Amino acid sequence: MIYRYCQLALLPLLFVSVLSAQQQKQEEREQKPAVEKKIFSGPQVAEKLPPLTAQAVFGDQQGKDLDLVKAAGEKPILIVFVHQLTRPSVALTRVLINFTIQREKDVYGATVFLTGDVTATQARLVAAKGALVTQRPVTISTDGLEGPGAYGLNRNVTMTVIFAKDGKVVSNFAIVDPSVQADTPRILGTVLGAIGGKMPTLAQLGASRYRGNTDNPQQINLRPILAPVINKQATVEQVEEAAREAEEFFAKNPAARIQIGRVARRIIDGGMLGNYGTTRAQEYLQKWAKQYPDAKKPENRPKRPSQPDSKPPR
Repeated sequence: MIYRYCQLALLPLLFVSVLSAQQQKQEEREQKPAVEKKIFSGPQVAEKLPPLTAQAVFGDQQGKDLDLVKAAGEKPILIVFVHQLTRPSVALTRVLINFTIQREKDVYGATVFLTGDVTATQARLVAAKGALVTQRPVTISTDGLEGPGAYGLNRNVTMTVIFAKDGKVVSNFAIVDPSVQADTPRILGTVLGAIGGKMPTLAQLGASRYRGNTDNPQQINLRPILAPVINKQATVEQVEEAAREAEEFFAKNPAARIQIGRVARRIIDGGMLGNYGTTRAQEYLQKWAKQYPDAKKPENRPKRPSQPDSKPPR
């Protein structure tokens, strides 16, 4: 009888203990970093580089199909696939191709734009010619938004940069949010690892001279603002504080609002939200994707007030 009484007396304590353990596990799950998922686009490291044919946009070969892998000959080749024509993608393409010009004896470079409308993209490239490096082939793939089938490119990224040597892929970079400062050294680091030499400065690669116009708002470096928000090790409180500071910045900067909205939507539409920060950080990205629409899209422009009826009331 006494034993039975003790069991009943201990039940509330046991229940509280189990509940506390469950709550602790839930908090740990919320704060535990999400597993980093690699974004795949194009042939991977050590795979054979498939043949690549694309249509030239400028110069004497304009409108002709070029076999880019064959044109590289025995040289290593750096191929820059541009899935989305934006100011950051053009800026990064420019410095990478400038590098291949400076090291023309050691590496061959080419740019391939992917599009569902070849004619419209040709017109945009002609308009943006001053921002492009035309001393190396600037081409358009005629195989649609996903490019040549043998390459297996991911249409949800902004750029795919592939470096190959002796017919095999040495490095592959699938880039969602291009940055000259962040992406140039990591891409060229793999190239220099294969061909040797020192890393040039961004100024030597012409980054400071870029003044392209691709009908996009001026790009703002959001990385210092977003890094604390999407830090996978951050607590819920740290994410909240960082997000509050970010929103204060967005409130004062219309261009930043448009830019974060585009970046957030690109991440979500590409199915890559799980790669960015904790659960709470991902909730903020979803919020900003809805809160900051693209002002250039007709459906997001303010509606004009309806004109009053000119007829006098009866």
